Amino acid sequence: LAEAIGARCCVDIAGSYNKDVWYGPHPDNLSQRFFDETVENARKIIDAVKPQRATFCFEMMGWSLPDSPEAAAAVIADLASGVTTEARFLWARSILKPPSWYEQVSQILRDKHPQAAVVIVDPYTFFGLIQLQYGAVPPRP
Repeated sequence: LAEAIGARCCVDIAGSYNKDVWYGPHPDNLSQRFFDETVENARKIIDAVKPQRATFCFEMMGWSLPDSPEAAAAVIADLASGVTTEARFLWARSILKPPSWYEQVSQILRDKHPQAAVVIVDPYTFFGLIQLQYGAVPPRP
């Protein structure tokens, strides 16, 4: 839908194994199976839509993966290495984390996932890149 209406971003959550609340806590939300299914689902969505404009991102929930810097780095690396479209941005967002958490994720990506072509940038740089990508701001010489 985001691509069809010209939105720049489609935000979703990974889901939950909770049988009563689709976004609720469940012990299996922290399992390897949840991680694998989340990555596979994201790949299927991106590959099916083949977005030219919209980006796909997960809103991280407190009771599901990624629940640690290691898990966040693993999700980002797996998604970055498995995307088969010409996506230019992998938009990962997390809130209510201290700055040290983001530095840890960045360091783990550099140390443990060097094959993932991921560069973590600050919000100012990120939104500048988005503007350049979609033509909202002319590139500087």
